[in-house]
Amino acid sequence: MMPQFHGLSMIARLSLLILAVLFLVPPSQTLGDVIHFIHGGQMTVQAWRDTGDEIEATTAGGLMRFQKADIARIEGAATTGPLNPSAAPAPSESSPPSGMLSVRYVVTGDTNTANITYQNAQGEREQARVGVPWTTSFEARKGASLYLSARNAKAYGSISCEIFVNGTSVRRSSSEGAYRIASCSRRL
Repeated sequence: MMPQFHGLSMIARLSLLILAVLFLVPPSQTLGDVIHFIHGGQMTVQAWRDTGDEIEATTAGGLMRFQKADIARIEGAATTGPLNPSAAPAPSESSPPSGMLSVRYVVTGDTNTANITYQNAQGEREQARVGVPWTTSFEARKGASLYLSARNAKAYGSISCEIFVNGTSVRRSSSEGAYRIASCSRRL
């Protein structure tokens, strides 16, 4: 269960959450490791852990999950070969702090890579080339603007984006064809 920090700003809460994640993850898997994807592209992460079939990574945009099958290697870790299970404990399920809403962005399609742009928990736009399917989750206050777009990185196939708030789909968009874009936005 996540402790409640009444009276703290959202930035202070997120900072505490990031610090907690950094202390839970073994030192060989923190600050500045680079995840290299098998379909090209890479992403620098603040921390990561192996959860079985997925890698959970903490970025400036929040928590992201990637299928291990989509990751070629993680550079900067103790080993850069095959991924090893970490000793970090599994995350506990908890509801967002009072006044916060749980947000999840999802990109799916029959392509294997996408170029995405999304608005993170701090309201900043981030861009990345990611393996599909892709998802990230964070908490946001009512009134926050949400944005997610995904461009098919191949000359064929379909791409979809979807925004979930507290587990309910609130926006979905799909597009099919070469380098097409699916775009979703919502104000909480």
